[in-house]
Parts: sequence; C-alpha cells; structure tokens
Amino acid sequence: MQLVHDYLDGELERSSETSVKQHFDACERCYPHLNLESLFRDAVRRASSGESAPPALKARILGLLAETEAEG
Repeated sequence: MQLVHDYLDGELERSSETSVKQHFDACERCYPHLNLESLFRDAVRRASSGESAPPALKARILGLLAETEAEG
C-alpha cells in the first residue's frame, strides 16, 4: 500500500515510477486500491477548497454511518 502513496505523491524515481504505472495499469488486484486512493485524495482536495458534497452523497454517507453505529 505504501507504493500506492509513493506513486501518487510522485516520490518514486523515474524508472520505478514507469514500472509501477505499468503494473497498476495491468493488475486487476492493485488497480482498485490505486483508484480508491486517488478518488479519496481528490475528495479531500475538493473539501479543503470550499466545495460542498452533493446533498445526496451527504445523506448516503450519514445513512451508512447510522447503519454502522446500529450494528456495532
């Protein structure tokens, strides 16, 4: 998982970055982790820039949190 963060942060050497990108492009097991982390980072950036989440998304998240609390 650290490799995903290093890749997204641009902290890999050029040769490593190229091989890691090729791996992520081809690996069905790793790609979802990369995609999720990338989407999460984008959401954090939007949140910190003053954009609001759509009301439907907020309601969905609050509903999922309520379900989790009820189960726990």
